[in-house]
Amino acid sequence: MKNWRILRDYRRAAHTLTDAASGIANLHNIALTR
Repeated sequence: MKNWRILRDYRRAAHTLTDAASGIANLHNIALTR
């Protein structure tokens, strides 16, 4: 059960990192196209 909890937290962290990375990429693209 403990491993499942760690895996779930890891997936949540990965999702947050992915969202942050895509947000930064979007800002970068906006800056480049201006």
